[in-house]
Amino acid sequence: MNVTPKLVRKHQTVRVAQGLPGHQRDRDGNLMSLDVASVPEDETDHHPDPPHPALLPHETSLLLVASKGSGKTTLICNLLDFYRDFFHTILVFSPTINNDSKWDWVKGQKLLARNTKLEKFVKSLETKRARDSSGVVVGREPMELAREREKEDDIVDEDDFTGYIPDECFLDDYNEQMLVDVMNEQDKLIKWLKAHGGHKTVANRLLLIFDDMVGSSLFSNARNNAFKRLNSNLRHYSASAIIVSQSYKELPRICRVNASGVILFETPNEKELEVLYEENPCSLKKNDWLSCYYECTADPFSFMMINYKRPKQLRISKRFDEFLLCDTLKGIPDRRPPMRSAADDHPPTI
Repeated sequence: MNVTPKLVRKHQTVRVAQGLPGHQRDRDGNLMSLDVASVPEDETDHHPDPPHPALLPHETSLLLVASKGSGKTTLICNLLDFYRDFFHTILVFSPTINNDSKWDWVKGQKLLARNTKLEKFVKSLETKRARDSSGVVVGREPMELAREREKEDDIVDEDDFTGYIPDECFLDDYNEQMLVDVMNEQDKLIKWLKAHGGHKTVANRLLLIFDDMVGSSLFSNARNNAFKRLNSNLRHYSASAIIVSQSYKELPRICRVNASGVILFETPNEKELEVLYEENPCSLKKNDWLSCYYECTADPFSFMMINYKRPKQLRISKRFDEFLLCDTLKGIPDRRPPMRSAADDHPPTI
């Protein structure tokens, strides 16, 4: 018997509505609901919002793609200023650390926040232990407690805080061992907090900046590449990353697919734009996307920002505060360069 596709779909819909043999039902005979519901979260287990709604929240990565001389170092310095008093630890890898005066400006700024939540948490543990007049917590050996108190002293050293990024946190070349050490310290701190009833959000908020590291071992294909492991687990380490490159295509795919934001300065490379559009279409047709790009980069040192943490309609902006709404694209002037003709490739005849 021939059955039209329409009847088949109708028949299948009826069977699902009636329930198949073995479907679970409640006491009233109704089918168990399969509606996807939100999972309750601990409201205290959240990082604070960034200093400005245009900035990416913590535990995200931002890709900054800019050619030489476009102003990318200036933008990095501004981003650090925008995030002033937000991050507790900042680590910078940049080949221009020692020969670009802009980094000297960064070194002279009080950009770090004091982790008062962590200090209060450690003090609360000390107060809890002090309630026992013997100084010994039931079920714990004295030597074990001594080791733990020594660890707490290492976690919080109030006398050392100045607000400045320490000199040892500025490196002119990629040092994988230092990155591994920082990741391990973060991991130990978060596990220690969890073991004592604390939240991961009490740990230090870490920002890592990788400035133009293409060609270094940062992007190696080694199986245990720490940088790639970090990119896949930023939330695990309470870390954020700013990754800077002169070419989007040179960035490892794991960086590109995990990025929460992309900043794009003007580039003459059409193939680069092709890849950028293919991986970041923002629900736009190619011509509309290119119109946005040329509008955003028309002014000197201007850039296009794609922020995936914003609502879809507000994901594209010119710099940080001028949004290009998807439903008003027709009002954007076409700033694309004129198409070259075959005659342009030959000198005029006299």
